[in-house]
Amino acid sequence: MSTFDPATFLTQRHTQGADTRVPLHNPGDWRGVVGTNTDPERGDITIRTIEYDDKDNPGSKLERQIAEINLYCDDDKAVPPGGLKPTRVRFSAFLDFNADGTLNWDKGMNRQLGNLLTAVGIQNKDGSMKVADWGWADLYGKPLMYRVAHKPRKDTGEPQANVTQVAPIV
Repeated sequence: MSTFDPATFLTQRHTQGADTRVPLHNPGDWRGVVGTNTDPERGDITIRTIEYDDKDNPGSKLERQIAEINLYCDDDKAVPPGGLKPTRVRFSAFLDFNADGTLNWDKGMNRQLGNLLTAVGIQNKDGSMKVADWGWADLYGKPLMYRVAHKPRKDTGEPQANVTQVAPIV
C-alpha cells in the first residue's frame, strides 16, 4: 500500500523550482522516423505562421509558413543524459506558395520540403515523383536519415538541436 496522501501533498509548501529544459537530442547522423501523432495543432506535423519585418519596406511585416516535422530515434546513443527514448528533434521547412495558396513547385522553391520528400521516398532528388501523388499524412511513420547539430538560439543564447540535413536510408 502506498504512503502517498494526495490531501497532504496538495498542502505542502516547496522551496525549489523544477528544471523546464528538455535534454537536447545528441548531435550526429541518425536513423529515425517521422512521428505518427496526427493532431493538427500539437501533432508531429504542424504548419505555423511567423511574422517578421520586411527589410525592403520598413515598418511593414511579412508572413511565412513553416512546416515543422518531429523526427524520432530509438538509438541509445542519440538519447542525452536525462533524456527519454525515443528522442525527438524537429525538422523545419519554410514553405513557398503561389498567389492562389498552392505550393510553389518552380525551380528553387520549397527545397527543404523537397529534401524531406526525397528522404522519405516520395520523390527523386531531381523532383520527379516516385508516387502518383502525396499528402502530408503520407509522411507519418516514414523512415529516414537525419543530421542533428547544436547551435545557440538567437534570442536567448541557449543551445537548441536543429536538423540540418535529411536523406534516404540506404
